[in-house]
Amino acid sequence: MKQYVAWQPTQLEQLESLEQLRALWHGEKIHIEPAKEARKWGWIRRKIWKECEPF
Repeated sequence: MKQYVAWQPTQLEQLESLEQLRALWHGEKIHIEPAKEARKWGWIRRKIWKECEPF
């Protein structure tokens, strides 16, 4: 973890907005586990919308 925070974000990481790509770029392995249930598209947007106060 100390190595990870010392690495500068890569162009690919910034382009894709995936911090896991930084570790992969530097040759590290990551663990991926299948989701227990599928999320419908837009669920994050709806969650954020519900938490925001009206303007």
